[in-house]
Order: sequence, then C-alpha cells, then structure tokens
Amino acid sequence: MSRIGKKPVPVPKGVTVNVSGRTVTAKGAKGTVEVGLPPGVTVSTEPGEITVAPGDGCSPGAWGLARSLLANAVEGVTKGYQKRLLVVGVGYRAEASGSKLTLNVGYSHQVVIEAPKGVTFAVEPQITVPGKKDNYPATPVVVQGADKQLVGNYAAKVRAVKPPEPYLWKGIRYEGERLRTDKAGKTAK
Repeated sequence: MSRIGKKPVPVPKGVTVNVSGRTVTAKGAKGTVEVGLPPGVTVSTEPGEITVAPGDGCSPGAWGLARSLLANAVEGVTKGYQKRLLVVGVGYRAEASGSKLTLNVGYSHQVVIEAPKGVTFAVEPQITVPGKKDNYPATPVVVQGADKQLVGNYAAKVRAVKPPEPYLWKGIRYEGERLRTDKAGKTAK
C-alpha cells in the first residue's frame, strides 16, 4: 500500500480540477497545468479534495506517482514554481525580454533561449559571489511558471549553455549548488 497515494490532495478555493479520461487539468490564478495519469490509476474529485486509488493492473509505484503529480499541479496553479540560477563570470551577462532570455557567456555569439507559454524569465540586478580564487560578478536569472516539470527543464537548458567549470567556478549554476573542486579523470582519486 502506498502511504503517499492514500493521502487526499487538498484543493484550495479558486482552483478547478477537471478529469477527462487519462488527463487531469488544474486551473488557477497562476495558469493551467495538465497531468497525464499512469495506467491503472483512478481519480475522483470531491469538493475540496482529490483522491487517487489503484485500479486493475496498477503498477506498485504508479499510485503514489499519480498523487504526487496531482499535488504538484495544484500547488503550481496556486503558488507557482521558480528556479534561480547565477550567471557567474567577468563580462557574462543575461537579458530577459518577454519570453526570451539572451545570454552572453564568453562565446563569439549570443545564446537566445525562448520559453514556451507558461514559463517566464526574469533577470535581477547583479550581485557578487565568492569564487575559488576571487569574488566574481553574478547575474541572478529566475525561471518561473506553474508547471514544475517545464520550469525544471528550462532551468536545465539555461544551465547547459555554460556549465560551471571546476577551476574558477565560472559559468551558469543553480543558486546554492555545491561545486566540485577536483578535476575529472585519473587525478580525481
């Protein structure tokens, strides 16, 4: 029996949840999120809560997974999700305009990332962060949205443009990310 799957998902006021086949749609103040359910899981909506139950042919992990996905969707349309990244390095810049993020991170060209509907980029004023040998200027970039998976995917795409390097820690990293200080290969023993 799934301990997570047994708990009902509370639905706050202002959020509507519709179940149609294998898709559950949550609408709220921050937007709309659609969740695809795994096979064998049944969902029932009652006033103020959603309950998930295993059906015939339900795999053991699907029950708790479905409940977690629904809870994330409800939280996303009420509070929203955000991931904070730091663009660290001398001369490294980021600019957000609408749904586009433009990065200048040491390449001969600018890198432009365009977000889908429901995901927005914001750039905050520059700060200083400690580096391995010196303090570096850092530009905070915030990826926001109602869908937790989309926010995480686009934050990972931004980080993949210039991952932090192990020597001076310059590049794009998550806020609070712990960086490795050793080099890869045989010398890293």
